[in-house]
Amino acid sequence: MTAQLRPLKRFGQNFLKNAVLAGKIVEAVGIEKSDVVVEIGAGPGVLTRFIAETQCRKKIALEIDRRRVESLRQEFHGRVEIVETDVLQFSFASAADKYSGRVKVVGNIPYNITGPILFKILDEYKSISTAVLMVQKEVGHRITAGPGSKTYGIISVLAAANAQPERIMDVGRKNFWPVPGVDSTVIRLTDIDRDKRIENYELFRDIVRKTFNMRRKMLQNSLKFVCSAEILARLKTVSLKARPEELSYDDFRSLANEINSMQKEQAKPL
Repeated sequence: MTAQLRPLKRFGQNFLKNAVLAGKIVEAVGIEKSDVVVEIGAGPGVLTRFIAETQCRKKIALEIDRRRVESLRQEFHGRVEIVETDVLQFSFASAADKYSGRVKVVGNIPYNITGPILFKILDEYKSISTAVLMVQKEVGHRITAGPGSKTYGIISVLAAANAQPERIMDVGRKNFWPVPGVDSTVIRLTDIDRDKRIENYELFRDIVRKTFNMRRKMLQNSLKFVCSAEILARLKTVSLKARPEELSYDDFRSLANEINSMQKEQAKPL
């Protein structure tokens, strides 16, 4: 009955209808007996049915569409807890605290809020260990891109700072209902944890964002908006004639740490 409800555009609903692919996505999560699994957007329950069959400590499925919640609760009663909520309002930290362990996340996420969901997962790194997500193909390729690629950008570097990102498989648009205008990609983020070698993460993120927002400019021009002219003149870790797409994640980390060290030095009282 749930599957017959008309998808709502305001929720970005495009439902996976290929059960074989759904099984592969859940398998990619690597669910173990001690795990707590949270599904983003249960929809008609295509992924949820495979999650329900796994042997793990706790299974939670989030669903914002009130029309579907009761049917989901009836179908998965006693096997999966259905929570009526917007994922952006859900606290992964509360789930991790309640069940004394970081959670694993899986979902076919709405294209229109992919960015906010992804950044929420990365920001809640203390509560999430693994995430397997179906995203728009172009976005999936951006997340996993390396330096020198046209798709390499802000999300590529920030993902690398917080996880090990990889592409699992591409999924054609005909596997969804209704059929979207784009293809999709399943990505997996493992070892989710903020790189402790980054001395000042806020500064690191600011550098990544500001330089890529001016990606056609050399670093000597874009970094003017991050640090003083004095610090800029003393930088040695990277070539200031480079453009951001030429820098690896390690380059960005080294650059941020160098600027952070100089700023701390400047702030010391005489």
